[in-house]
Amino acid sequence: MTKLFLGFLFAGTLAMRAEAQSLEAHEVGTGDSTISNWETTWGSYDRDHHQTKNLRITVRDVTRRVREAQLLVYFVAHPLPTGNRFIYSHRVLPVVFGNRIEITGEIPAASIKSNEQNYALSGRSYSSGAVMDGWIVIGRVGSQVFEARASSQALLDIAHDNGRQPESLQAMIAAAGIHDEPVKPVAETPAAAVPPPEKESTGPPPQPPPQQQFTTLTKALSITLPYGKATLQPGTKLLVISRNAQSVQVSYGSVSKTIPISMTDLSAQ
Repeated sequence: MTKLFLGFLFAGTLAMRAEAQSLEAHEVGTGDSTISNWETTWGSYDRDHHQTKNLRITVRDVTRRVREAQLLVYFVAHPLPTGNRFIYSHRVLPVVFGNRIEITGEIPAASIKSNEQNYALSGRSYSSGAVMDGWIVIGRVGSQVFEARASSQALLDIAHDNGRQPESLQAMIAAAGIHDEPVKPVAETPAAAVPPPEKESTGPPPQPPPQQQFTTLTKALSITLPYGKATLQPGTKLLVISRNAQSVQVSYGSVSKTIPISMTDLSAQ
């Protein structure tokens, strides 16, 4: 079943993209934190590094004839100290258009960790874990792929399997043990599932759901994450939960915190 799926997905379909459907994908939030386990005054240390990403994906169907599409999202990393790229996290998500031309939503990547040890007196250093390379997003309707996007040209070459990179997406999918399974729309998806239009009613038209608001840090912010403390640098985008004239409650992953509004770009609004 997996080989059959991969054949349908990649055997020339990327070159036969249907122009009526398209997708865009951009990083809207990255989090890099370093936790010092120990260090000495002469330069030895043991440090853990954590990385996270958020993607904003827009899917379009200018024909308004496609009821449902699918997004296949692959987050790619490489092991330390060296090794081939691999898929460390993936999502298969339904996008229900509901007669809309465009659907936009966000996808968080799972956190990934690496460790670095340096022993200055002996001149030895060690590393373990993995480091993010980026992401690949593929849009399809049924078994027909209409577009692929990636965070770099190298990963896009891998998605197209054009031979420019030693790795192929097919091999990475097989190595990760990923299978193509039936996908049903769920309540919480990055591209919000929109139900089919209802029959005409004499009542007032339904109101669209409120759009999420984000703010950008203008000052460094220290927060406590499940795996330790981290410092978010200026430029990091955070989800706004609530705000008033003096403060704003923001969310970073599963952590929420109330901070002075002067630490964000909302103070200029």
